[in-house]
Amino acid sequence: MAAIDFSAAARFDTCRTYAKSKFAQTTSVMDSLVHLKQQTDQGLLKSEEPMHFARAEPEAKLKRKQAGAWLKGLRNRAGLSQVELADRLGLKYYTFISQVENGFGRVPTEAMEGWARALGESPSLFARKLLEFYDPELHRLLFEDQP
Repeated sequence: MAAIDFSAAARFDTCRTYAKSKFAQTTSVMDSLVHLKQQTDQGLLKSEEPMHFARAEPEAKLKRKQAGAWLKGLRNRAGLSQVELADRLGLKYYTFISQVENGFGRVPTEAMEGWARALGESPSLFARKLLEFYDPELHRLLFEDQP
């Protein structure tokens, strides 16, 4: 069994190693910010339009709840319980289904096809409908006619 070194030198060395790693992380972030500022100053990151940020939180919550209600309707129409759907999706816990249906979570993009097939839906139409709830602006750009 190896002896544990509790000496002041060992504690100092451990603290110094920790500080170096934190300094490296901070330096990396600072370097990224400096690089971003330089690109902006050089005109490499110009935008003619103002930046648009994600929908306000209350609207996003409402959309997730609407998506959850739609998903619950699909699950009920397929005659599946939350436990059965979780089993078909290979999920360890059915509570994720509950969270999604109650608007506290989202169907991950990489899982949409599995969900669609488990619910007897077309994966393409399923993903399109979820995109309408989760990211209405992207849905509009991709699927609605533009003048």
